[in-house]
Amino acid sequence: WRQSAHLDIVFIVGITYVTRGAFSLQALIGAGETSFVLSSDDGETYVSFARSLLSGGDLHFIAGETPYAPGYTFFVALLLVLTGGNFLLLVLLHSMLAAVTGVLLYLVLRHMAGRLAALTGGMLLALNVGLLQVQGTMTAEALALPFIMLFIWALTRYEGSPRSQWILGAGVALAIAIYSRNMVLIFLPATVGWILLRQQPRLLRRTYFASLLILVVVLPLALTNFALTGTARLTGQDAALAWGLSTEPWQALAPSNEPLLEMGIDPFREPATSLAAIWADPAPVTAFVARSAPRRAITMLFPPEFGLFDPLRILNPGIVANAFGPLVDSVLIAMLLLGFVMARRDKSSSAGTLLILLIVAYLLLFSILFTPYHPPRYHTLIAPFMITFQALGIAMLSKRLITAR
Repeated sequence: WRQSAHLDIVFIVGITYVTRGAFSLQALIGAGETSFVLSSDDGETYVSFARSLLSGGDLHFIAGETPYAPGYTFFVALLLVLTGGNFLLLVLLHSMLAAVTGVLLYLVLRHMAGRLAALTGGMLLALNVGLLQVQGTMTAEALALPFIMLFIWALTRYEGSPRSQWILGAGVALAIAIYSRNMVLIFLPATVGWILLRQQPRLLRRTYFASLLILVVVLPLALTNFALTGTARLTGQDAALAWGLSTEPWQALAPSNEPLLEMGIDPFREPATSLAAIWADPAPVTAFVARSAPRRAITMLFPPEFGLFDPLRILNPGIVANAFGPLVDSVLIAMLLLGFVMARRDKSSSAGTLLILLIVAYLLLFSILFTPYHPPRYHTLIAPFMITFQALGIAMLSKRLITAR
């Protein structure tokens, strides 16, 4: 197992690192540092914040005036220190985040379904254009993704051997991911539910592990944010949830939640008033959610022209999407459905159930209910989960075909 795993990991690290590095370098070498920084939505902001941090300037990104979680800013500042501000070296170090994500996805899939599924998943991740975009540019998702996968990997180890060390590891990883991208916070209640609903270990032990996970995630976030902002809370910025949930009236990019605001529904700034409004007249809110939910969920799960395999995009990000994109997408959706079936039928592992819970929780809070504005990169935080099921489906179909022969 170890020999084959080592070879597989070297292969996955190589292909993931090369694709991300090539994508980053074409912008950097072609038009310089400014072009590379501007190749993502918020790259210029993160670099500006990081330089401000290093120069001892105004740290308003911590104080709650912007919707940016500070974790990625600290990471960019660290890279600037390590590289002396050399963006060529920065790109080479930054691309390692994607390689780590690929390795952790491989380990999760190897635990769930064996080598074929693991290799398939690693390949799909390496060639996913959506992940290529966020991992090859200056985006917070690039830092959140490896810690999300580390969180999942630790939970698969906990599944096989329920011990505190795996819960501690999972909690630390999730806290760092949340500190990089606030919307990942929704994974915590979904995971607590998974721990409590499993058959093993006994209920008292499951309750202990669930409580430990909550403590490990909540305590450092609350203490850190208290030290930085003077308020013990899970997100460091007042604007963060308002942006992520599109409940700010100034959210010009996300106007489709205006009917909720007009009905008095603003659950995070005015929870009591929102509950009272829903209780008094639930029909309009129910009708609004019923109309918008399917479209929003589909857009989040399958962003149009995003995530297709198109190797030419590595060298030229402006190129038109692959002409065979709809066909590729259709095949991957079919494999996704097969993967769901395989995950539900496999009684030896409940990791598939965990991933389904995380996807549903993410969609519920950040797509169906509150987030009408869908930058395709929001999808990338659950893209490894989707790839996991696609890989399971491909592996299952391949084994069936081999058996039939």
